[in-house]
Amino acid sequence: MERTTSNKVVPIRTTPKGFEVCIMKPTTFEDSQDICDMLLSGRAAVINLEGFDVDLAQRIMDFISGSVYAMNGKLHQISSYIFIISPDTVDISGDYLDLIRSDGFEVPTLNKEF
Repeated sequence: MERTTSNKVVPIRTTPKGFEVCIMKPTTFEDSQDICDMLLSGRAAVINLEGFDVDLAQRIMDFISGSVYAMNGKLHQISSYIFIISPDTVDISGDYLDLIRSDGFEVPTLNKEF
């Protein structure tokens, strides 16, 4: 009689293979398409627009937020010029807005009417 063994150890938490969060600091408006392509491929991104002209930063976020909406993704503002975008398969959670506000940061710099 042949004895079979089975592996009964199952990991409780696993990270999806290939899951990636990209940190981006675009230099031109054209970089916003690359950011949206990352979202389309299932990757999340942190977008840093610090040091940008406010009008250019607004154009970039308008393009990105439209793409996020069209892909059913998520967009979270971390600070005045830092955002996180993620596909619909990735949840972002935490009390980061409460932490930011308690440290004295003021969030409303860009027009957030996405």
